[in-house]
Amino acid sequence: MKDFRPISSVTTAYYILVVRKEMPVNNVAELIAWIKANPGTASYGWGAAVSQMAGADFVSRIGAPVVGVPYKSSPQAATDLIGGQLSFMFLDLAAGLPIISGGRVKSLAVTTPKRVSLYPDVPTMAESGVSDFEVFAWTGVFAPAGTPDRLVNRLAVGIKTVMANPELQKKYENCCSPMPILGEAEFSDYLKRDRAVWAKRASIAGIVPE
Repeated sequence: MKDFRPISSVTTAYYILVVRKEMPVNNVAELIAWIKANPGTASYGWGAAVSQMAGADFVSRIGAPVVGVPYKSSPQAATDLIGGQLSFMFLDLAAGLPIISGGRVKSLAVTTPKRVSLYPDVPTMAESGVSDFEVFAWTGVFAPAGTPDRLVNRLAVGIKTVMANPELQKKYENCCSPMPILGEAEFSDYLKRDRAVWAKRASIAGIVPE
């Protein structure tokens, strides 16, 4: 936070709650009911910190024991989910698109504020009864601290212009979505709020600095 100056937000990558195809559930409420009815049986995996914290946050709301399993990458975790070694996971779209499109897992909910165009039939977590559960991985552009205002402003204008290009927005559809473009002041405020959210999730997941 001291070494960089925020210029602009760019994109958000959303996540999908998926379960193995053989799971006897078809929505989030049924998954929660199954976990409670089978304490100690359910497990979830992750190959990235965002998935780990999303899973831990979800589990903390259920009130039943669930085993968390770390992997070196999301595709490895997804492979074990397909193979039946895991019950569910929060999977980023880039890693999950092939197996979701291929029908190799069930998609229960997306972690976005509203449904996504790529999967219009998949409800949001809020629609599924889990409130205040939006999970994004965002990207933004930063400059070294002390960068002159004229350069920061020039970059901000350029980014906003480029991100408004419909062809570029279409290319993002398979992995993420354009984030509302925030200027330096708005992006700085967003970062403060975002750090607080993830600090809470990190605490729930038991993640500490190493």
